[in-house]
Amino acid sequence: FVDDQTKGIITEYRDIDLFDNHRVTVGAEYQELGWPDKNPIIYKVKSAYIQDIIGLGDRWTVTPGVRYYHVDMDTYYSQFGAGWPTSGKEQEEDGFYPSLKVDFQATPETALYAAVSRSYRLPCP
Repeated sequence: FVDDQTKGIITEYRDIDLFDNHRVTVGAEYQELGWPDKNPIIYKVKSAYIQDIIGLGDRWTVTPGVRYYHVDMDTYYSQFGAGWPTSGKEQEEDGFYPSLKVDFQATPETALYAAVSRSYRLPCP
């Protein structure tokens, strides 16, 4: 966004040792994004996530994770510019987005990894 405003809160707890060779991270996020002073587009984004870093020996780790998003989008626009009446559109989306990462510590200075994930992109009005 150009001249946008963003506000929100993020909380995260990392490296929670629940089991042998498992380090869990959990978190939650709330954000409001948009242009509230112009023809506003306001996104309200809520998400929660968890990932588990699983150690497989001294050199391998596997990290599965999942994030849940819930997005409320309100758009207000005028076809004729500022000062004219606006019309609006409300939209709501949510879903689960998984991820998986595999790390290999080849040498003390070199790590190799492969990752795949499904991600969320804010919709355009």
